[in-house]
Formats: sequence, C-alpha cells, structure tokens
Amino acid sequence: MNYKNIFWGLLLIVLGTLFALQNFNYISINWDSIWQFWPLILIFVGINSLVKRDSTAKVGFILGLVFLVGFFIFIFTSVSFQSESDNSFNYNDEEKGIFNKRDKKEVNNQNFFQEMDSGVSSAKLNFQGAAGSFDLKQPTSKLFEAKANLSNGEYIMERINNGKDQEITLKLADQNISFNGKFKNEVSMMLNTKPEWQMDFEFGAGSAEIDLSDYLIKKLSVEAGAASLDLKLGDKSKNQEVVIEAGASSIDIDIPRSAACQITTETGLSSTDFEDFVKISDDLYQTENFSTSPNKIIITLSSGVSSISVSRY
Repeated sequence: MNYKNIFWGLLLIVLGTLFALQNFNYISINWDSIWQFWPLILIFVGINSLVKRDSTAKVGFILGLVFLVGFFIFIFTSVSFQSESDNSFNYNDEEKGIFNKRDKKEVNNQNFFQEMDSGVSSAKLNFQGAAGSFDLKQPTSKLFEAKANLSNGEYIMERINNGKDQEITLKLADQNISFNGKFKNEVSMMLNTKPEWQMDFEFGAGSAEIDLSDYLIKKLSVEAGAASLDLKLGDKSKNQEVVIEAGASSIDIDIPRSAACQITTETGLSSTDFEDFVKISDDLYQTENFSTSPNKIIITLSSGVSSISVSRY
C-alpha cells in the first residue's frame, strides 16, 4: 500500500471540498490566518521524503494523518457560515468609473469600468486580490469592467493611458487587510476582445476561474498560494506565453487542439497529468503538432505540492 498517495489524496479531497463550499457561499474560511502556517507543509514534506521503506512508511502515514487532522481542526475553527442581508447605497463616483454600495454587514459592493477607445491596440491588466474568489469570463464592449464584493476593505482601480496602449490595475486599497471572522472577497472581471492583452494575477488562498478563449493573449502571469485555478486558453493569438507560480494548489488548464503547446515544469512533489503530450525530457512536454502548428502556447509551471492537469478540447 502506498501510504504517501493516500495522504495526498485525502488532502486534495478535503481542500477541494472546502473550496467548493466556500464558492457556493455555504462557509467562509479565514485563509489569511491559515496561510501563516504554510511552512508546516514543507516540514511534513521533508519528513515524508525520508520515509523510503515499507517498514517505516506506516510511521510516516500516521504522522501525516496527525498533521492532517490537526490542520483541518484549525481550519474549522476559522470557518464561519454565510447569511444574507439587505443592501443600502453608500456612495457613487461615476466620473472615475467606480460605484459602491455597502450592506448592513459592511460588505462593500463595488463596480468598476473603463470605456473602450477605438484606437487601443494593446492593454495590460494587473490584478492583486489576496484571498478570495475571482473570475474572468465573458467579454464586454468596454475596455474593462469589474464587480467586487469585499468585507473589511475596498478595491481601487488605476489607469495608465498611453494612447493605443492602456494599463489597468485593480488592487486592494490596503494590502495589509485582515480577514477575521466572517469575510467575503469576490471579484468578477470582463475585458474587451479587440486589444492584445497582457495579464498579471496575484492572489493567495482561494479560487480563480479564468476563461481567455475569446481573447488575444500575449502573456499571462499567475502567482498564487494555496489556490484552486481553472484556466481556459484559446487560439486567437499566434504565440501565447503563460507563466504560473503556485504553492499548494489545484491547477486545471484547458488548451485548444488547434494550437500547439509546450510545457516546462518545476513542480517538486506535485502530481501532473498532461493529456496528449509527448515527454521530451524530465521537465519538458510538447504536443505532437508543436513543430508544424502556426499557433503556439508556451507554458511554464512552477509549484510546490500541487495537482496539475492540462487537457485539450
């Protein structure tokens, strides 16, 4: 019996369950406090890597279970359950493209937008979201739109206008915000499909659903902590660069069969599943059409203890 696989399997199942419950607003987890204990994962990985023989594997498995039980007892002491409340308006700033309203439990509901100029040919989006739930899916006729629901703080939007080149930054006003007790941090974003986009996402614990199948993508960078990331890429661009750095995360990437793809990995103890890829070397994978397809996606993956899946659609 492979005790290591059992431990990591249980860990991923429980984390996935917690992420799902939070996404459906059944619970709210204090990820900010939990993430302070991430070095314990490295300590356990170090102990577990020393276990080689079956005679000592059981000891490692028992220690792993103790670690797992203790870890999730701490998580559930940081869980609170969500409830609904009535809304009342706070203030608006239409000139800056910002609309806010706050509910009785101090949840700040914000709307952001930047109008599209017909001369814009390229744009960059910077997003810094700490811990929470984030998505980027359907397009918009504006250059950028976003809706944010956040307790204990607010987001701010900044714009750099270089004529045909635009840069939008959406970030927390207070980077040292503390998510204690009940909290909510949800952001939905929409982009215009005409410009060629560069994107830089930074977030800690939580989940992100990013569908870029309708967009022209030059480069996408994602830096995440203990997160669940669902990413869908398209074939609108001839060359797309994707760089993902993650800690203990679940990463699922969908790429189109019409585009060739190359994956370079630095994945530590992560599990990987690359559908229809040819292994070129220990850390290099390519699709069979990589040398012939005009459209190429270059992915670089760096992670610690993660589950990574790349599928083709």
